[in-house]
Amino acid sequence: MKNVIQTTLLILFLSIVSPIDVVGNNLNPLIFGIAFCTVNRKLLKYKFLIGFICSILFSYISFFIGFFGLFVIGYLIDKIVVILNFESLDGNIYILISGIFASLSIYFLFSKIYYIQNLRKGFYIMLLSYILVPILIYVIPIIFKGILITDFFGIYNLSWLLIVSLFLAYTFNHNRIETEKINT
Repeated sequence: MKNVIQTTLLILFLSIVSPIDVVGNNLNPLIFGIAFCTVNRKLLKYKFLIGFICSILFSYISFFIGFFGLFVIGYLIDKIVVILNFESLDGNIYILISGIFASLSIYFLFSKIYYIQNLRKGFYIMLLSYILVPILIYVIPIIFKGILITDFFGIYNLSWLLIVSLFLAYTFNHNRIETEKINT
């Protein structure tokens, strides 16, 4: 459980304290990959350097899956809206839906470089945990009242980083704890 909290706090710390605009420069996958690999290095299947590089690379791959998924989702939803004569949907909903693709892809990609016992259980945890992202999008501005980023995408990125890092670390570390209990 210690690694779960450390991963999330390190990502939050690096996102807020960084002298570079993390969201504006699309550095959130870099921060995610570095923080996750650094804290959870005992779970790596490979040597640290290989795991570190793969962790950053897979973070960016997941980011682009979510990013390009945004356009596919937007296109499909727009076509469905036109066919069914619904009113146009807010574009922010597309971002939320594409984030599901990014969080699930990072889970599956990280399962290639980190030890995990129950892939299906972790998949369901990651899927259900994503429900918290829309909640955080509305809670963060209320808590910090203008101190943080005020645009939707910035708040979304911070929420996504926190929720996905928390539950991704939980799924990988929870399986490790269960395995250690069985082996002792």
